Amino acid sequence: MEKTKVLIVANDLMPFTQNSEYLSKLLSTQPSLLMSNNCDIRILMPKFGFINDRKHRLNQVSRLSGLNVSFGGEDYSLTIKVSSLQINKNRVQVYFLYNDDFFERKSLFHDESGDFYSDNVERMVFYNRGVVETVKKFGWAPDMIICNGWFSSLVPLYIKSSFHKDPVFMKTKIVFQNIDDQFASYDHKKFKELISLDGHIPNKHLAIYDTCSHECIVRSAMHYSDIVLNYIDEQKDQIEKICKENTKPLFHIFDELDEQNNFLKILGFTPQVA
Repeated sequence: MEKTKVLIVANDLMPFTQNSEYLSKLLSTQPSLLMSNNCDIRILMPKFGFINDRKHRLNQVSRLSGLNVSFGGEDYSLTIKVSSLQINKNRVQVYFLYNDDFFERKSLFHDESGDFYSDNVERMVFYNRGVVETVKKFGWAPDMIICNGWFSSLVPLYIKSSFHKDPVFMKTKIVFQNIDDQFASYDHKKFKELISLDGHIPNKHLAIYDTCSHECIVRSAMHYSDIVLNYIDEQKDQIEKICKENTKPLFHIFDELDEQNNFLKILGFTPQVA
């Protein structure tokens, strides 16, 4: 039986990062559940400066060298390293996307004073477009992409707008997991200019970004996704309203029991015992 190819796009994953103990554990559990159900998993995450190459045995991937990400009138080099996780007696490849300008610093999204980095939108654009370019370079067509939180919220837009006819993504189902609320507001005009990838994304797809707030980017990610999972109880009513407007299948998961029992069924799998 052919395996279902699943790409997980995440920025918080044990043992590499643990910004949120709950989220890091959650996103480390899901690959195990998927692999127990005949899935071929690959994970793409940012290579933050505090992720130690030697400790986690990261190696540069020479066959993926030479990639660049262009936006805001600039070209940024994309370096890709790889490590692996031992899951269910198998190993899953974890690819790390890196650029000196965006990921050399030793924290995720906030400086020592607790302020949101002024270039977090640029970092997000680089990472999200980098995910698309990396998967194209793989030549590995995912059946499903699971995006997690605001930092991967542009992947649904990019794939469903400019890359929906690309053979790699033509049959890809996108799942968005609403798992955080850390995005801070940003200059709206500059935000739209940056995410447009220098005009590569048609204006009709950018109209939904009517503000630059956490609510707006999450709403937009849901608009371009096929399934939405919400993990934040406080946002339940708001998320339900957004999904109803966009006629998107929505599922709430508020505790570990829900996650274990329902995650696979929601994604269309028939759960098998590991």
